[in-house]
Amino acid sequence: MFNSFSTASAVSTVSNLSARQLSRPLFTVGMAAAIALSSLTVGTSAAFANRSEAIRDTITIAQVTDEFVDVDHPTSGTVDIITDANGDRILRLNDFSTDSGPALEVILYENAVVPVSIEGKGDYISLGELERVRGTQDYIIPADVILSNYAAVGIWCEEFDVTFGYAPLN
Repeated sequence: MFNSFSTASAVSTVSNLSARQLSRPLFTVGMAAAIALSSLTVGTSAAFANRSEAIRDTITIAQVTDEFVDVDHPTSGTVDIITDANGDRILRLNDFSTDSGPALEVILYENAVVPVSIEGKGDYISLGELERVRGTQDYIIPADVILSNYAAVGIWCEEFDVTFGYAPLN
């Protein structure tokens, strides 16, 4: 039905509808789908412009991991790698929990299993210090990082060279 729905016909249709027709729930759902499919912005209607802007600002999930696996400390939650509206890649820890420790880092590790000690045992990069030991949190992945070179996300204590937990990337 929407395959033949063009932007020009959408603008024409919206321009010719009465306020009563625009307020119908079926119209709202149908037009929201049409707007999503055609990236349509109707300048004369703030409601349609807001819907279109909301569609552009959504994030897309690029990669999802399995649950965290405990290594040396209880660690739980999941990880998503997402792309935001600006094209930035973000590593998101969802419903995350681990023990407190000194110098905890969020790392990308080359193998799907992160060993207890990683010094000299593989390639990894740090995305920064762990912000907090509980809750959802985001870390920016630098643009020059080639994600296909990494197979897991780890929580690693630099001071004692101990992996708290990791989640393999799918």
